[in-house]
Amino acid sequence: MSTNTTGVRRAQVIGATLLVVALAALLLVFRAGPTPVAGSTYTTNDSTVYQDFGGTVRNTGSGWYVLDDAGHTPDDITIGTVTSTYVQVHYPECAEITSAIVAPDDTYARVYGASFGASVGLSYLLIYGSINDSSDSGTAADTWDPTTDYSASSNIWITGRCIPE
Repeated sequence: MSTNTTGVRRAQVIGATLLVVALAALLLVFRAGPTPVAGSTYTTNDSTVYQDFGGTVRNTGSGWYVLDDAGHTPDDITIGTVTSTYVQVHYPECAEITSAIVAPDDTYARVYGASFGASVGLSYLLIYGSINDSSDSGTAADTWDPTTDYSASSNIWITGRCIPE
């Protein structure tokens, strides 16, 4: 029996070449994403500058506040005015908002049937919501009153992106 060492060597070289090509392609994919610059502002490969903002807000009965603890890190948001129909959240002035989302955490959604949305401006958003908890027996959702409808263990999550001014 004879062994074809030339064929084995050729297969090894082809395998190594394919691995290098795959790694190079993977590197290009990762480099195509946003490049962090400082804080929550970053620049894409087409030179567009974006700024992220967001965090978690909660009311434990003493008023609305931005959570900042071991499990929650705010990114450029503060609480503004709170009325019986909305919670205002401020972020840095933007030239254009590209996205903004507010959502209930699992407790607000599961236990209280909460749903939230936002009216978005260039430096703040207004969180509006509805509650349809189990005591409603399947009736239409009630308008959320942030001055009275809150839970010490529930959060509202906020995330947004803009083109800074």
